[in-house]
Amino acid sequence: ESSQLKALNYILSPHPMVSSDTASAARSVAHIRLANAFMQFSRLFGSIVFCFSFQE
Repeated sequence: ESSQLKALNYILSPHPMVSSDTASAARSVAHIRLANAFMQFSRLFGSIVFCFSFQE
């Protein structure tokens, strides 16, 4: 079992201090996903621009 799965189970299972902890954890995960998506998009965009500049 991966640590990511354990963390997900920990977040999803009911806990005494769920509300704030779960919200902050979900927010940080969303931020990380957003940053990764943005980096992938900028890399793709950069390679497309690179190819176009070579063709001229």
